Amino acid sequence: MNRKKFIQTIGSLTVGLIINGCGNDNKTKSNNNLSKIDKSKTNRKKSLEPIFINKGDKEYDKCRELYNKNLDNFPNHIAKCKTENEISEVVKYAKKTNQKISIKSGGHSFLGTSVGTNTICINLSEMKNIEWVNDNLIKIQAGCQLSQIYKEIIPKGKIIPGGSCGSVGIGGLTLGGGYGFFSRMYGLTCDNLVDVTLIDGNGIITKSNKDILWACKGGNNGHLGIVADLTFKLNPAPTQFTELNFTLNSNNQEKIILLFYKYLEITKALPKNTFSSFFISSKNSSIRLVILGYYEYEEIKRSILEIADNCIIDKSNNLLKSIQKRDGSPKPLYFNNASCGYFNDSQEIRNAVYNSIPIILKSKELIYQVNSLGGAINEIGINDSAYPHRNYNYLSELQSYWNSNTKNIQNIYNNFNIIQNNHYEQGINSHYANYPSLGFKNFNESYYAGNLNKLKSLKNIFDPQNLFYNQQGLE
Repeated sequence: MNRKKFIQTIGSLTVGLIINGCGNDNKTKSNNNLSKIDKSKTNRKKSLEPIFINKGDKEYDKCRELYNKNLDNFPNHIAKCKTENEISEVVKYAKKTNQKISIKSGGHSFLGTSVGTNTICINLSEMKNIEWVNDNLIKIQAGCQLSQIYKEIIPKGKIIPGGSCGSVGIGGLTLGGGYGFFSRMYGLTCDNLVDVTLIDGNGIITKSNKDILWACKGGNNGHLGIVADLTFKLNPAPTQFTELNFTLNSNNQEKIILLFYKYLEITKALPKNTFSSFFISSKNSSIRLVILGYYEYEEIKRSILEIADNCIIDKSNNLLKSIQKRDGSPKPLYFNNASCGYFNDSQEIRNAVYNSIPIILKSKELIYQVNSLGGAINEIGINDSAYPHRNYNYLSELQSYWNSNTKNIQNIYNNFNIIQNNHYEQGINSHYANYPSLGFKNFNESYYAGNLNKLKSLKNIFDPQNLFYNQQGLE
């Protein structure tokens, strides 16, 4: 686009699109014609002036960075917005110039959907405001990260059920569901959502109605529009955090299966204030119990230690420090992670796990994990929100991590695919939308099940031209 046409376009949209870097450096140069806008306009005025960063600009690479270092995507432009009005004007510009939009909140999208190649990437990283509506409601802009939210609300005795990785953005987490330590106690992150501000495919700013809120509870991973802010109900923060970590230091397949069965046995009757996970890696296998508040665990401890080699107990009355201690890496990593599927009991999963253990034990990069669901998550009807997986008790996932010196990365992917296929062959084909994979067959059905058709109908209403980019879109 030449300078004259670009200025005419943005003039017709009554918005000053500013060319700048990710930081405060106003001397950024660019080979893109967008940079020819008058440099005197590089400081924001009022509220309708998003900053555009272009290929060749000093901060372009930093602003397109994803948490997954294995992905390297190149948007045409990056638009940093601070307000819903700025977002709206960028959407109108993208529509007028026939460009797709990707949406970056925290950048943790496993597939890199948040920074799409050849798109206008709307970057929400500057939208981090937290507003207390009252003692039990909080309004959070979509670019806010979990670590910032926890620092704000936990000292005041409140909690939103999220995960433990502090650099995850609240927008992407919530719109795909959101679960973690607190979910059995208080539901998914999206279950605590009461309002959003949505900018649709026409740039229209809308406060949530019944349908929008329904979709944003686990079914709006950028499908319908851009969520600028989210309002949540708050829950009492637990005053005690206890973790029990049981370890089996054996690569004997039969012992690992026995420990897995023990995990499924003891987690059937856990109280809502207890979250659990099971892990298999080449190093060891383990069970983790996280108790939020009080629970008499001695009997369970004795039962697990009939198989496990040891148990380490960590107790704390400081919830914030306990979460921070378990934070993930704040820096991007090389990884490939995805769901392996939801299930309910050992009969469904046994063969898949048994056939996968030898592969996991031979690959130091792989970690297999099973997390407990149930509790408050399953107290909501399967059609009451876009998130449909309310009848399952467990979610399995596969993780793989490596570094820049790792060789034979293709072998990691091959083993990953074999394990996923082991689960698919056992009929385990329902998946968590926030743990996507390009290898899933009928991926939208696996994410949204019986709620897919309603989501598609809402997509046609709010984004009829399919402006919003997604590798696994609803269209």
